[in-house]
Amino acid sequence: MKLIKSLLSIAAVTMIGQSAFAAQITGDIGFIGNATFDLPMASATRVTTFTGLAPGGLPQVSMADGDFAGLVGSGVTVQMPYVFNPPTPYNPLYSVGGFVFQLVNSHIMTQNANGLVIVGTGIFTNPGVFDATPGTWAFSSQNSKGDTRTTLTFSTDNTATPSVPDSGSTLSILGLGLVAVEILRRKLAAA
Repeated sequence: MKLIKSLLSIAAVTMIGQSAFAAQITGDIGFIGNATFDLPMASATRVTTFTGLAPGGLPQVSMADGDFAGLVGSGVTVQMPYVFNPPTPYNPLYSVGGFVFQLVNSHIMTQNANGLVIVGTGIFTNPGVFDATPGTWAFSSQNSKGDTRTTLTFSTDNTATPSVPDSGSTLSILGLGLVAVEILRRKLAAA
């Protein structure tokens, strides 16, 4: 009787372990628009406004694949101001089509009069649809003339990088091992 109860307990724990993992987000998303900085690019510390390429619009998704497919052309709501020096976490940094990106950390790779490149990591979510998924963020803005204009075209590139959940297989093997130990113990006790 105890053996049957043990097996049922292991089966229940295994099923709970497997159902606790929903799908993580996969794919890549990028968007474009204009960024207005607080100072000339070489000494800027923040983006004061993000807009679309068309006046007054939102930045737009320019490429998307995986779970982001179908979002090309969608408007992106971006946190303003976006302070990058010092590096500042944002929750959320941006959202589009139910997806939200929380910037956890970042650092400036390049900053001069002609360009700015920032990279970082964060968490993608789409509540009720996907599990939280680690991802990367790359932001670039260019000013090929080297002048002091503050409104410049920017682009971002984000990749959701799902972790590989255990899905209960380790728990199942452990449970079966415990059952085998119990059966061996009973056989040895009976002998």
